[in-house]
Amino acid sequence: PANANTVVAGLRDAFADGSSKAVILSINSPGGSPVQSGYI
Repeated sequence: PANANTVVAGLRDAFADGSSKAVILSINSPGGSPVQSGYI
């Protein structure tokens, strides 16, 4: 599931990889509470 915990874990992995030059996030949110985006 896409939630703050899985996204943050993926971002940490991407930034830990020295060969990564960039990280692009495409967030398709129907709205709702902004709490999860605050965690990220």
